[in-house]
Amino acid sequence: MVAITNLHPVDEEQVGTNISKPVLGDIRKEWGWVKIGLEEILYADKTLTFRVEDVYALCVTDQAALWIADGGFCITTTEVDEFTSEKTLLLWLGWTPTRGNKVGLVHTQFFLDIAKENGYAKLELRSKIKEISKYLIDAGWSIDTTIYSRRV
Repeated sequence: MVAITNLHPVDEEQVGTNISKPVLGDIRKEWGWVKIGLEEILYADKTLTFRVEDVYALCVTDQAALWIADGGFCITTTEVDEFTSEKTLLLWLGWTPTRGNKVGLVHTQFFLDIAKENGYAKLELRSKIKEISKYLIDAGWSIDTTIYSRRV
């Protein structure tokens, strides 16, 4: 991974809050509180099929990375397009104890920089939370696809 260099300017809505740069974390050292966040994510979304231990294993084997900032975390993974070989940096899981502060959006430029410096073609995140769409689109993200499923 690339050393963390700078954080983009904070928008006016964030003035007065304590914003820190994301740093790589060690899942072994941070597991106590990260596990709680992962359990909250799984409780809120019953369609997710992994277990918290799966996330731990992926981080320990360097198939995923734990980033820590502002009292929360983001787990990233790499996806490779099987046809073009383009790499996508997936912001796979994100959690913070405080909701509604748009903390994730504050760090978008940081992750864009990390992706660019490491040869990724795209930055991607996925969410079932419909309300997040407006914030993401207003911040320069676009909707590539919407997935609908039906159990058989």
